[in-house]
Amino acid sequence: ICDEPRAACGELVVVEVAYFTLQQVSTTLWRQLLNGVLLLPSGEDEVMHLTTPGDAIWALLEEPLTLAELAQALSTAFNVSFETVLADIEPVIIELAESGAISKTVTPK
Repeated sequence: ICDEPRAACGELVVVEVAYFTLQQVSTTLWRQLLNGVLLLPSGEDEVMHLTTPGDAIWALLEEPLTLAELAQALSTAFNVSFETVLADIEPVIIELAESGAISKTVTPK
């Protein structure tokens, strides 16, 4: 018997990779402003004010996108490296998802 993780003991470990898309939730109320966008997710009492790049994220997520597609679109739009964009948008995506403003749909590949 091996006390190491299964892969270290020579066992085959099968991992199912899930891909997901992100998209605006249609019940989220929103209003475009000159300096961003206001969001009121369904069931929430607090209005969210997104400024750049949050407002661009919101606009892009009108259609379902993977995180990589979203980061690439923002990277191109703002002329910033893909890696930098990915790191910068993570907290915004987490906040939007936790508030219910965006949905995440998982699709096994």
